[in-house]
Amino acid sequence: MTEKDKFQVAEHFMSHGQMEKASAIFRDIYDKTKNSALKLQTILGLITTLNQAKDNDKLHKICTEGINLANRLGTFDAKAYLMAKKAHCLSVDVCFNLYKRKNIVLTPGWKGFALESEEKEYRDLTEKIKNCEKETDLLLNESLKIVEEKDSKNFKAHVLMFKGEIYAEKYLNYKMENMKLTKLRLFFKNLTSRDCFFFNREDRKKLKGYMSLCKKSFLEAAHIFESIGDELDKAHSFLNLANYLGSANLRNEADKYLAKAKMIAQKYKDIALLNGIDKLGKSIKRRTVNTPQYFKREGK
Repeated sequence: MTEKDKFQVAEHFMSHGQMEKASAIFRDIYDKTKNSALKLQTILGLITTLNQAKDNDKLHKICTEGINLANRLGTFDAKAYLMAKKAHCLSVDVCFNLYKRKNIVLTPGWKGFALESEEKEYRDLTEKIKNCEKETDLLLNESLKIVEEKDSKNFKAHVLMFKGEIYAEKYLNYKMENMKLTKLRLFFKNLTSRDCFFFNREDRKKLKGYMSLCKKSFLEAAHIFESIGDELDKAHSFLNLANYLGSANLRNEADKYLAKAKMIAQKYKDIALLNGIDKLGKSIKRRTVNTPQYFKREGK
């Protein structure tokens, strides 16, 4: 079987939601091919099929390689797409590092750290978070600049989807860092949408701004997909938006966009998409503690 044939088999698995099978084939091509153009296409396939939560480090690495390869080939739309994906990987790193830093706590009754090693780890994590946030914003802005200059509607829509995810993660990260864990929360543990109990006015304004940018980005992406006749990616925009609205406990809005995505999925009889919609709908209903889930099918 030729490399081209293998690539087509991987695409077939991907189109049917069999991401692990597709990823294994893409990985084999990626490791062996000498064809630069095919390798770039394979990288685009890999970042679609790898699991964001489990494979973030791998994704970060292959995005960097893909950016350099796209630059050499003069494929600037793909470069912009990979830059936006790398920005998303960095935003996930911020989340992981914030969580690690949150678990380094001061000893009760002390004004400082009990161990020098803990203080060093805290400072190192703070520096990593700061650098990742800075690079995330730089990559995203540069990516958007490229797709605007090239007037590539398809790639612009996908970059906007990454922008939506990044701002959703900024929302969740800010919430994790600034929530006031008072005794009052014990009485409202299932009312996590009641931000007025846990955040001051300035914090609530900040959170609203992040979620507003998230929603705006996904809806703009959906509008672009509609304008170029890509109904299925329009549905995936709604699915992603619903996921993050659910994470923000905006469940009525989440249900609205899930319903929009479902109508499209039913029209095109996309079983993988319908399964993703059903799974997310059930997840939103039972959520009390919110973490993002990655149901996104990222196109090329």
